[in-house]
Amino acid sequence: MQRYEVTPMIPPPGRKTGLLYRTDQPGDGSPFLRSAPGFRTIPKAEWKQWIEGGMNLSSQVWSVFDQNGAGSCAAESCNGGFKVIREIAGLKRVEFNPYAMYYTTSGGVDSGSTLQANLAHLRDRGAIPEAIWPRSKGWRAKPSNEAYEAAKLYRIDEFYEVTTWDEFASALLQNWVIYWGYSGHAIVGVDLLNEDQFLYLNSWGRWGQKSPYNKVVDYGFGVANRSQIMWGYGIYAFRTPLWSE
Repeated sequence: MQRYEVTPMIPPPGRKTGLLYRTDQPGDGSPFLRSAPGFRTIPKAEWKQWIEGGMNLSSQVWSVFDQNGAGSCAAESCNGGFKVIREIAGLKRVEFNPYAMYYTTSGGVDSGSTLQANLAHLRDRGAIPEAIWPRSKGWRAKPSNEAYEAAKLYRIDEFYEVTTWDEFASALLQNWVIYWGYSGHAIVGVDLLNEDQFLYLNSWGRWGQKSPYNKVVDYGFGVANRSQIMWGYGIYAFRTPLWSE
């Protein structure tokens, strides 16, 4: 399989990280991916065939978030992955405000947040549309009751914990978004590239490179090796949006 050059994950000026290590144990707060309905671990001998014949999630990305100085990467990536699965499901495009989620998951202090806290928010409370509560209000502002009510329309049914590289790769091949972390930064895994590498979507605005599968967005993607996955943050997969639009 083709090898790709790894993208150095160095924050550009004015951009931060902000991912916190998990405080729970594996299996707390969410089921394991191996128990998810419809999921199976694909044998490595079949990966090339799936890569060549499957959907590329990066092709479903239509905009890239920019956390713009806040340590909101976990909220940004959570919302970014949510937009991808909504696009796959054929739902109307809605821009969300990750700062509104970060207000809650950070405890109101710009000191970062965990992957699990943001996914639990997306499952239980939902993502808040930019049109209802714009990013310009900042991450310190508590969203209105109207904003929280609107978020109920934009949720996921569940998220699942990933425990092995084979599960990670198999999830990408089966159109699950992967939510993971590296050196204090939360990121969205979107496409398996080969047996050891995958493409990810970042949240530093005009940073990175073009996905080889995306004809619309020409920045915001990077390439990582499996060795860069830091399991201490937890690794999660989700792919089913709930809606009542």
